[in-house]
Amino acid sequence: MSESNNLLSSSNKFRGSLSTALDLGRYFRVGVTHRQEHESQTGYTMDEQAEALVPMQMKSVQYSNSVDLTLILYYGKVFVPYLTFGAVRKNSATRARIGSQVVDNASPGSVVVPNGGCGMGIRLNRNFSLKLSYNVSPSRKLLYDESSGTFSQENVLDSFTSVGITYSI
Repeated sequence: MSESNNLLSSSNKFRGSLSTALDLGRYFRVGVTHRQEHESQTGYTMDEQAEALVPMQMKSVQYSNSVDLTLILYYGKVFVPYLTFGAVRKNSATRARIGSQVVDNASPGSVVVPNGGCGMGIRLNRNFSLKLSYNVSPSRKLLYDESSGTFSQENVLDSFTSVGITYSI
């Protein structure tokens, strides 16, 4: 969770994920991950045409579910580096109000895309590890052209860096 305040706006963010995995031998693992991101922003922004500050509100939510295959590169006593490959299904929705203009944008159904990443497990004891990971997946960003009043899409990469605790049975 985070809360930040700027001169003309404030934002609140909540991000979290939960994963479970099953070992397939010593060097392979199959798992699923659910991730949620919620963001809200309120404040004022400059309206270039009116040359005045106007109120602004934005709320955004994104859910993603992935299935991954993890390849453990080295199963050490302390360090366990790994690579992850899989597929992720993403859903998102955004609602923005700038002055009197309202823009609602929801992803057109679920989008399934490949994802990949790398990470490091640092074994703390027999059952617990500190997990550091970095994942990327393709996505799209919506752009607004003020001169024509139209939206277009741009291909981008989403990335997610996480730190967590892993419990092994």
